[in-house]
Amino acid sequence: MARKPTYNKPEQQIRSLEKQVDRLKAVEKDLREKNSALRVMTKELQGVNQALRILLSQKDKDKIRFEEKVLLNVKELVFPYIEALRKKRLDPKAQAYLAIIESNLGEIIAPATDNSSSRYSNLTPTEIQIVRLLRAGRTSREIAELLESSTRTIESHRRNIRSKLGIKNRKTNLTSFLLSGHE
Repeated sequence: MARKPTYNKPEQQIRSLEKQVDRLKAVEKDLREKNSALRVMTKELQGVNQALRILLSQKDKDKIRFEEKVLLNVKELVFPYIEALRKKRLDPKAQAYLAIIESNLGEIIAPATDNSSSRYSNLTPTEIQIVRLLRAGRTSREIAELLESSTRTIESHRRNIRSKLGIKNRKTNLTSFLLSGHE
C-alpha cells in the first residue's frame, strides 16, 4: 500500500518559518554589528597609518636638518681655521697633519654633503665665514680686517654668495636676506 504523505500542520510550518526568520534576523544583526566594528577599525587603522606617515616624514626631515646642521657647523666652525692654518708657514709634519685632519673631516661630512639640500652646501668655507660675519652685523670693511683681506676681495665673495643664493641681479640686501632666514 502506498503511504500517504504526511503534511505538517500549517501552524507547525509557520512556527518553523518564524524560527528561520528569527535566526536570519539574528545573523543579520550579528553581521551588521561586525560590519560596524570593521568600519570603526578601518577608520582607526587609517588614522594610525596617517600618523605613521607623518612620523616617518618628520623623522626624515629631522635627519636632513641634523645632517645640514652638522655640515654647516663643520664648514663654519672648523674649515675656516683649517684654511687660516694652511696660509701660515707650517713645517712639513704640521702640513701633513693638517691635510689628514681636512681629509678626515671630509670623510665625516661626506654623507651629509650628499644628502644636503642646504643653501650653504655650495659655499666655500670662506664664504660661509663671511655669511656668519654678515649675519653678525659686520660690514665688508670689518670683515676684511678680521680675515686679513682687502675690501675688494670681500665684495667679490659677497657677489659669489649672492649668485649661489640665487639673489644675483635682484635689489635685495644680502645681510637682510641672510637675517630673514632664507639662507
